[in-house]
Amino acid sequence: MKRIFLILLSALLLAGCAGGAADVGDETTVLTTAAETERTFPEADYCGADFTIITNNRDGNEWGNELYTESINGEVINDAVFQRNLNISEKYKTVIRYVGSDNLANDVTKEISAATDAYDAVLGDLFVMSDLAGAGNFIDLNTAANLDLTNPWWDQNSVRDLSIGGKQFFVTGDISFFSNVASWIYLFNKDIVTDYNIENLYDLVNGGTWVVDKFTELLKGISGDVNGDGIMDEQDRYGLITESSNTLGMFFGAGNTVISKDANDYPIISINTERGADAVTTVLEIMNDTNTTTNIEQPFYSWDWKKLDAVFGDDRGLFYSIVLSTVMRIRELDTNFGILPMPKYDEAQTDYYTWVSPYISRAVAVPVTASDVAATGMILEYMGYISRDMVLPAVYDVTLQRKLTRDDESSGMLDIIFENRVYDLGMIYDWGGVGMLINGLTFKTNANFTSAYAAIEEKAQTALEVTIDYYMNPE
Repeated sequence: MKRIFLILLSALLLAGCAGGAADVGDETTVLTTAAETERTFPEADYCGADFTIITNNRDGNEWGNELYTESINGEVINDAVFQRNLNISEKYKTVIRYVGSDNLANDVTKEISAATDAYDAVLGDLFVMSDLAGAGNFIDLNTAANLDLTNPWWDQNSVRDLSIGGKQFFVTGDISFFSNVASWIYLFNKDIVTDYNIENLYDLVNGGTWVVDKFTELLKGISGDVNGDGIMDEQDRYGLITESSNTLGMFFGAGNTVISKDANDYPIISINTERGADAVTTVLEIMNDTNTTTNIEQPFYSWDWKKLDAVFGDDRGLFYSIVLSTVMRIRELDTNFGILPMPKYDEAQTDYYTWVSPYISRAVAVPVTASDVAATGMILEYMGYISRDMVLPAVYDVTLQRKLTRDDESSGMLDIIFENRVYDLGMIYDWGGVGMLINGLTFKTNANFTSAYAAIEEKAQTALEVTIDYYMNPE
């Protein structure tokens, strides 16, 4: 099912146009904002022509719609999205349309196969975008006129991580705030920290000593059988509350990757390094210890997130490992909490790294059937810029720092979380099952990474080589 939303349509957009032809001038608009230094953007008049983006529906999401809103309603994100779209339409005299799809891959493939120019751009989750890119549906964004991926409104981590062989078929940045809130984080219960005389966790992060060994020590220090029935269940106290994806969050946070790149920007399977294997073993020990860790997949929760939230809300969980978007739900609890990045592997690791969930993060692409790539590049570039100026502050400064976080220090933690984010192609493409391998070992007794990897190694390498061959020889 597709739903088409019209942002702005006015007879004023058609004023001065003859025959609907676009009028692109040499003059530029100079913009200066608090967030950026002076920027210039080309002037263009597209005479009321449609600019259509198709994206997967996210109706009912607590964060709202990042691409479309009907009107101003007083909510900061909603109003920022509305004003951004209005500004784009007024600047380029274009009618911006968003098509919401319940089956994005199918709808995009259908239109491209029919050689229509129905969509100027596509915005979808990373799994869908990798499938579409691998089938030859997108242009290399490096070839798009007026699009400059070196600009700060494009996430430079995604530019680095999502390319193959120097080709960039999809990328993310401030154009999609879901990509920001797709970051994997830890919440911590500040009351438990006080009750158990735990040292200042923010100081550990800032001092570079927030590492896996320290994290494990804290888990064991507070876990316990609260009701004394000899069974660890939803009534008890845990060091860590989480789900299976935290295995990936900790693995990437410890500075490891499923895929690295060679000198020519082609992917190499790198999960099975000595350091990576040691990290997987350590993380699985943490995740599979039911005396210190509880998870949504335990039968007594029945996949009811409210039950899992209650453990944290009742001060029976020190850490809650979740994707940042979930914090919107957690804010309804009375719990006094802070936010932390993933712990480093050890103190020798220089930076903190944040895994970006490909289930939530979304990237933008331009279909090969787009009729005016130069116009698309111009509008997407401006959309990214103005999203950084209008929408990102609404998400970051107001919603995250003022509505959701409960202290000043969490603001600095968010800066650290967003600084070194990881988009791993191995996780996204899942060649031969290598991307989901360690996630599948979570909560399994006697899980052995070495043997599990050996069982899929050949298949994974073969699947990877097929993809590389395609990107080398797309014809």
